[in-house]
Amino acid sequence: MTSHSNISTILLAAGSGDRVGGNAKAFLKAGGATYLSRLVSLFADYSGQIIVALSEAELEALDDLHIALPCQYIVGGKTRQDTIELAVPHCSGSNILVHDVARPFVPSEDILNLIEAVKTCAAVTLTSPIKVRDSLTYVENEFVSVPVARENLYALKTPQAYQTNVLVEVLSLAKTNKWREASLVPLCKKANISVKCLVGSKRNIKVTYPEDVLLIDEMLNAMGTNRLDE
Repeated sequence: MTSHSNISTILLAAGSGDRVGGNAKAFLKAGGATYLSRLVSLFADYSGQIIVALSEAELEALDDLHIALPCQYIVGGKTRQDTIELAVPHCSGSNILVHDVARPFVPSEDILNLIEAVKTCAAVTLTSPIKVRDSLTYVENEFVSVPVARENLYALKTPQAYQTNVLVEVLSLAKTNKWREASLVPLCKKANISVKCLVGSKRNIKVTYPEDVLLIDEMLNAMGTNRLDE
């Protein structure tokens, strides 16, 4: 048992990876290791349990290296919200970390800050401020609609941390009220749960497009290390 044995981690890896050429992000490599194997190794230092959600096809095709990782695999759902709903019942910890496998560069400091914050806050997310130079607006049917303020704009990132009982309640309310969201954060807001924001590292980028894969490799080369958590 570690000092973080009360933490369960959910790694979301069930996406198709279509925007990076159809390659599942879990099995993209950086510095000779897959994103998934790196993240499992990293979060093992801060979790008593790791749940990895993969697509059924990826789960059936796991090689011996990934089968041997210290984690439990489940089949993910059709959407992010579905996958989290499937994963949470497997979690035994009193707190849950939720992280995208598409963010293989999260530093240890960010994880530790989340673990500390969730002791007193029911929901915590990493964020990064968005610096906007131009004016912003919504556009509807090719016409300017509602202007958007440039101040206090932040991007939501993972990992995110939740007290397990609160997350269970949020997901239950979402199911009852048929709330569907791309992130847990707006679900928490609909359930009147305050979400604390922590500004995280700029290195915690999300791999979405092919150029992001190249950026990850460049960052590793610039650091002169194969470790993602330093």
